[in-house]
Amino acid sequence: MDFIGRDALMRQRQEGIKKKFVMLTLDDHDIATDNFPWQGEPILRNGKYVGNVTSSSYGYTLERQVCLGYITNCESADGTVTMSYITDKTANYQVAIGNKLFSATMHAYPPKIVTPDYGFYHPSKKMGT
Repeated sequence: MDFIGRDALMRQRQEGIKKKFVMLTLDDHDIATDNFPWQGEPILRNGKYVGNVTSSSYGYTLERQVCLGYITNCESADGTVTMSYITDKTANYQVAIGNKLFSATMHAYPPKIVTPDYGFYHPSKKMGT
């Protein structure tokens, strides 16, 4: 089947993904006293630069600062970003905001939030139905 973008998709399938969109939650960020991340803040993995924050906001349900951004893999020979690279338990992620490093937790998928009345919270479902 032929469609617009097929060649690019096939090339990406063969060569692998070179950057991945991820979500990080900042573990030790205080919204009352610490600088707010806007965009462009460096993302570090084990002390090495791997990407930048593209957007950020405070997640009231998560009670944490949430950062979205793209990361790359400078450690692999071909530069592909795999799910095992992202979710490696030994990896230490940080976000640099205003010359201060904040430890971060990497999330490959949106978090599941348990609510006391409804069990797991699913943003696409109406509560109570």
